[in-house]
Amino acid sequence: MTKAKSDQGKAVAGEQAIETDGLQPIYEDRMYGAILRALRERQFARGQDFCDAMAAKTRLRISERTLYELEKGKQEPTFREALAMLVTLKPELGIRDFLRAADPDLAEDILKMMQR
Repeated sequence: MTKAKSDQGKAVAGEQAIETDGLQPIYEDRMYGAILRALRERQFARGQDFCDAMAAKTRLRISERTLYELEKGKQEPTFREALAMLVTLKPELGIRDFLRAADPDLAEDILKMMQR
């Protein structure tokens, strides 16, 4: 087997090689952007209206320009931005559901700490 063939399916992160054969990315900028835009347009005709609603609901403000860059897949959201957009677009989910989906066992402990 050639070196090129043996390196196929590996990504190098620092000095550590990671197997990627058969794995699907958990995040893709353009797909996220397309989903964000479709969800946003169902509830907010204007990007600025969404940005204002997100700031009012989560106290995290992004510019309309940033929103459009995210929707085009030209920019990756920070974790805080992604969570704030989710809470704004799908308020029925809320932080409790997000925590339970991430780690059901840990979620209850975190929620108890938040109530103190």
